[in-house]
Amino acid sequence: MHAERLDRVRAAMSEQGVEVLLLSVGPDLPWLIGYEAMPLERLTMLVVPADGEATLVVPRLEAPRVVEHPDVFTIDPWNETEDPIARVAAHCGPAVRLAIGDRTWSRFLVDLQSALPTASFGKASDVTAPLRSIKDDAEIDALRRAGEPASFATSAMGSSVSSHGTTSNTSGCATTRGASSRGTTRCASPARGSTSIVSRSSGIAS
Repeated sequence: MHAERLDRVRAAMSEQGVEVLLLSVGPDLPWLIGYEAMPLERLTMLVVPADGEATLVVPRLEAPRVVEHPDVFTIDPWNETEDPIARVAAHCGPAVRLAIGDRTWSRFLVDLQSALPTASFGKASDVTAPLRSIKDDAEIDALRRAGEPASFATSAMGSSVSSHGTTSNTSGCATTRGASSRGTTRCASPARGSTSIVSRSSGIAS
């Protein structure tokens, strides 16, 4: 699944002339590799060259959270005393046309612009958004499973009709339909436990 998505991303990058895609916090990263970056001051960034191996630059303390997919990306953990911006810049190589995640922290973008002074930065969503708008089989299945509890709850809360023609609803009222289409509605009073009868024809409660 993730390998196929990465292939689609690379094809879109080639079409748009993007040499390197950079993804950090936000929905694009978990969609592409299955890992969601923690919104912390420590940089986590996936570097995806149009040609070459994708690399996830991640703090060493957070690296154990990453589920590895060797066929999709490699992991480059950095220590507290190291510069993650320099790591990312090194993985970008001589690329000058980059696309960076829309929700990347501005401080990291500013540092990357300093580390890669000849590079121009565009929006990663120009690459990923058209691809993500077309759901693959895994996403369709996830949406279907996510909707099952809501569908069940909606069904359970709906009106139920008995064999005697009485319809009950969540308000505690029951409508009895006889030969007349008008019928009557019986509502139990939660405070007194009594029952009032409302005629549909007169609207008078007793």
